[in-house]
Amino acid sequence: MFCRVILTVTAVLLSAAAAQAAPVFGNGDLSNTDDDPGVQYGNHTDYAVPFQTGTSSPALTLTGAYVLIGGQTAQSVDTVFELWTDSGSGPGSQVGQSSAVVSIASGSPTGWTLLTFASPVTLTASTNYYAVFGTTTNLFETLRWYPPATNQSYTDFSSGSGYSTDTNKVLYGSIDGQSTWASAGSTLNSTPVGIQLVPEPSSTMLLTTFSGIVACVGLARRRRVRA
Repeated sequence: MFCRVILTVTAVLLSAAAAQAAPVFGNGDLSNTDDDPGVQYGNHTDYAVPFQTGTSSPALTLTGAYVLIGGQTAQSVDTVFELWTDSGSGPGSQVGQSSAVVSIASGSPTGWTLLTFASPVTLTASTNYYAVFGTTTNLFETLRWYPPATNQSYTDFSSGSGYSTDTNKVLYGSIDGQSTWASAGSTLNSTPVGIQLVPEPSSTMLLTTFSGIVACVGLARRRRVRA
């Protein structure tokens, strides 16, 4: 009976660890609706949001992000979400990328959309980065990256990640396929956008369940020896 209980708990914990981890940094809530105006996209447009990782070393490994996007005309949009280093004067070099085709419903926002990296990205602690969302589509009408209707302030969601941002920093933009970057003319204070960074599920649960399995097997062996 004791062995079966441990194995049952193990199965539950393994399922929990395999589930999507909760976002560790960003703003809003995944139940939030959007709020105007956000930033507007034309053809081949990218915007970059600055943030800094926490002091733990290494920093958390990220698997992707939720972005709050939408538009006014029904269309399929080829999107990219990326992480870039900070050159000191804007985005420097790419360290992680996802790509996805997002369907925009006519006259209504798409809402929070999860974009996942091809492989997880581990960032350096206490380091500045940029989160970049863009499109490679020739848009029929504009796409927007919206702020959430509530909780627009950026936070680490009490996750202990230590991730933060300086909302006085400017957004950067590119309209030439990321060949050059320039100030978009607004700060995160004046133009927040909806983003939530998603980490890998914690390995702590997996270590706990492995210990449970070993304890169970060891107990079963001792019982067979005594018998």
